[in-house]
Amino acid sequence: MLISSSVFAAKVEADKLIGVGYVECLSCKYAAEKTDSLRRLIHYEISKSLLLELVSLEDMDKAMTDIKRRANESLTSWMMRVGVKAGIEKIVFATISENEKKYVTDKIAKFNVTIMAVDVKSGNIEIIQPADTDIDGELDNIFINGGDSISRVYHGHSEITEKTDGSFSLSYLYPQGDLKKRGAGSGFGFNLNVYLTRPFWLLLTFGGYYFQTEKTMINSLFMFPLSVNIPYYINVSYKLKIIPAIGGGWIFSIMEYDRVYFRASNRYEYKRGFFFNPVITARVETSYLLHDRYSLVAAPLFSYIAGQEGRKGYVYGLDAGLKITF
Repeated sequence: MLISSSVFAAKVEADKLIGVGYVECLSCKYAAEKTDSLRRLIHYEISKSLLLELVSLEDMDKAMTDIKRRANESLTSWMMRVGVKAGIEKIVFATISENEKKYVTDKIAKFNVTIMAVDVKSGNIEIIQPADTDIDGELDNIFINGGDSISRVYHGHSEITEKTDGSFSLSYLYPQGDLKKRGAGSGFGFNLNVYLTRPFWLLLTFGGYYFQTEKTMINSLFMFPLSVNIPYYINVSYKLKIIPAIGGGWIFSIMEYDRVYFRASNRYEYKRGFFFNPVITARVETSYLLHDRYSLVAAPLFSYIAGQEGRKGYVYGLDAGLKITF
């Protein structure tokens, strides 16, 4: 069973991101060679990740040698101090407990394993993977699956890996308020989103929209919004996350409006205006990780546009597209 925190902790600046620490054997007969072999299995699985920087086991061994474990100190506390020494943000470690079955019922497994990934600075347990088995040989598979799970959890999570996400999405828009009263109908367009992670989380959005019109008061309408938003990451699972965001910016509009009928030429002409108006934006994005660094995204949108002469425009919409972690 894989459990991840709903919101991952903010990061510290570090050159190296993640390392594999100690595998502790509690009340069991395993030699150090066996626990070291299990530790190497986790390390190997995490090393397959395209997005994680992994500290070598030799460097982690040196950090554990330099930072001695205090008497009665918990494994988590010791691993956090080792992580600071190793210069990493996330540290992975595990415990194995062996139960003497002759003293317990058969319902209790022979081995209880707990694999964890912890944020070094905050101490938050970001991943915890418990597992039970009665078979010695199954321990290898538990640690292989544990390393693979950690790799997958951190894949695509740019708020942890400090990578930058970018998404391209197609948009459907429905205007309300003064926009609709003046004849603006459904709109279509695109959004380019850049998700920044340092020095703090930001979502930058640039879009281009075309609106259908009734050609009474408005003949054509194009909009180009640029906004800065503050996202909040809610990780439902390692593949699924929800990102509400709110912000503001400016929207540049090109509009042909206020038609005039010229009897001599028997045709209508329109004024062409350029407008630059403040906008408040909100969105709730759902992101589903497909593979490694690619995610499907969909988000309902809302924009409030403050127009001239007290006019107000509201735009509701829906975005859908592809996100890539660079």
